[in-house]
Amino acid sequence: MSRIKEFLINKNQKAQEKLKKALKAQSSLKPEYQPTQAQITAKVQSLSPETKTKLKSSGLSETDYAKLLASKDSLFSANDTSQESRDFLESLKELNQSLGIRDLDQMPNSFSVDKQFFKDNPDLVKHI
Repeated sequence: MSRIKEFLINKNQKAQEKLKKALKAQSSLKPEYQPTQAQITAKVQSLSPETKTKLKSSGLSETDYAKLLASKDSLFSANDTSQESRDFLESLKELNQSLGIRDLDQMPNSFSVDKQFFKDNPDLVKHI
């Protein structure tokens, strides 16, 4: 077997393990954080083409991933900081990292523009 094929198989196995870990952590959350089928369907439909491609290339289910994202949204809206919630969010973060998926919640807010930029470019302020 070629080295590249071995690498891809190993990468997919690691992603599968991280998905199982995240699903296990998700199942330990309170019942109110378990998503409905409608929430899961909405999340599947909202996945970016890039994310869908990464899931498919790793052999992961879009539905399983969407279930995790829906639970994450429930946790964030409830502002739950329990140990189970933190464990779940950490396992989801690890899964995203292993797949190369950028977590939008970890990205800087688009409205937090560097104030220094506008001090250096005052003519741009009037265009906002």
